Parts: sequence; C-alpha cells; structure tokens
Amino acid sequence: MKTLVFLLVASLVAPTAFSQRKHKASYKGERVVYQTKFGRMNGFYRSYFSNGKLKAQGTFCNNQRAEKWRLLDTNGKTVLQRTYLSPYNFKQSLPTFADSLTMKNRSERNAQGFHPNFPMTETDFSSMVRVEREIKPENNPALFQDNKCYKLLVDLVNKDSVRVYAGKAMMRIIHEGFNPNVYQLLSFRLTEDIAYDTLRGISAVYISGFSPFVKNTLTGEESELFWVYFPDIRSNLAKISVDSDDFPRGMYAKNIRNIDDIFFFRDFSSTILSIFRHGDKAIEIPKDPEQIELELLSNEENAWMRK
Repeated sequence: MKTLVFLLVASLVAPTAFSQRKHKASYKGERVVYQTKFGRMNGFYRSYFSNGKLKAQGTFCNNQRAEKWRLLDTNGKTVLQRTYLSPYNFKQSLPTFADSLTMKNRSERNAQGFHPNFPMTETDFSSMVRVEREIKPENNPALFQDNKCYKLLVDLVNKDSVRVYAGKAMMRIIHEGFNPNVYQLLSFRLTEDIAYDTLRGISAVYISGFSPFVKNTLTGEESELFWVYFPDIRSNLAKISVDSDDFPRGMYAKNIRNIDDIFFFRDFSSTILSIFRHGDKAIEIPKDPEQIELELLSNEENAWMRK
C-alpha cells in the first residue's frame, strides 16, 4: 500500500494538569520527544531516525507548527528549512519554495465569517485517510461554555435548517426533533479527511462530520445523538464568538475569534477513536491513539523529504 501522508495532529493525549509536559515515545523504530500543554502540542518537538540521528526539529504552538523548522536526512544533512509566520503560511529557505504557493491567502475570511478550505487535487485525495476524534470538555472550555455549540446544533436540527444523519457514515437522513433538556452533553465527535497538499507543501484537514455525544437522562444510555455535515454548519459556528480567556494563549491566539476558528486552526484537545487508511479494508480502532498521532507526524515529515 502506498505510504500515506497527511496532517500533523489535532492533539495528543490530553493531560490533566495545565503545566507543560515532556513526552518521549517511539514509532516504528523512530524516537520522538515533544511537549504538550492544555492537551495540545506546545513547545519543542524532535524526532530521530532509527540510527539515532536527528530527523526533524521545530516548535508547536497549540497544535500548529510555529517558528523555525528543520528536516534532516539519515546522514545528518539538512534538506529542508522553513519559518512559519502563521499556521498555513511559511517562508522556506531550503529548498526554495515559491511564496505564492503557501496558504497565506487562507487567512482571509469569507463573507460568512469563516476561513474557506483550500481546494485539493485528485492526486492529493489519493493519499487521504479518515480519522474519527472525540473532544471532551477538559481543556476545551470554549466549545462547552454554556452549551452554546450544542444548543446551536439542536436548534438548527429542530428548525430543519440542516440535514441530519443517523450515523457517521452519513448515508441515511432522518427527520426527527430533539429535546436538548433530555440529554446531557458528554463530548463532541467528528470525522475528518486528511491528505498531503503536494502543491503547497503542507498537510490539509477537512472536517466532514460532526456529532454531539450525549447521555439520555431518562434511560442513562450514552450515544451519538445525530450527525451533521460540518461544512453545512460552519457559517453558524462562526457567529458564536469566543472569550479570549477560554483558550490557550500563544503566537496564533489572534486567529481565534469564533467557534469555527477553533476547528479551522486545530486549537482543541482530542483523542483518536478510529482511523481508516486509503486502501485498507476495515476501520482500525487503535489500542494506543498516541501511536496514530505519531504516525501522522512521521508521514508528513516523510512527505517533506520526498518534496
């Protein structure tokens, strides 16, 4: 199967403390050392080849690559150098990379108040994978404050303003109203399609499905209440502003103005529930979600190497 390349992560396993934590892990013989804070990748990141030589070195800020990054080959020669000015805009000094090909124009909001996704080519989608994530209240206060996001979803559904699906496969449309007072919101679940953007030299992620995971207060049953197509609700999420104190500070903090920004800029803590790779016959339920996160990181670095 062709090696898949795609986005770094939305986050690694969320810590319970607010202090910065150092992690050491390994993936297929490669070692990784990184830091997290608020359940997001924050701080230094280093990966090493199986021969012990440095592979990649850089900094993360709330799950996004930031500042200077360097990639080396197995002989220790630097093969890539770039400086991130924003999550999707960088200047690359080695090898040379046209600024016009970076995603800097992605910083402009459209008339509906959100940042549109960049178009992908058919070739890019041939390397796509689908990941399901769970986002819990811990380390994600802005998404759960006063249940604004959840109430918006239920209101859109009850007003028949958005199509509603029975499962994450989003094959069967349902026509049903929901009483939000009957359910206790436990978390959000989303599915996202991830592919490497060969034109722009970065990975791209497209959230496709979104669901509130709830507990029925009458029966005690826990389940996905319904699923919606995420692009259908982006303009509505963009109308919910967020308090600057509700999410971690950092060099990219100015980007976060509303709920949709949180998803677009990946500023949330989450855990991978499943992954489906292009060419696989079945969905994988990972025993160790961190290994999948490290796979995503490693594959993006490998894609840089082939650029």
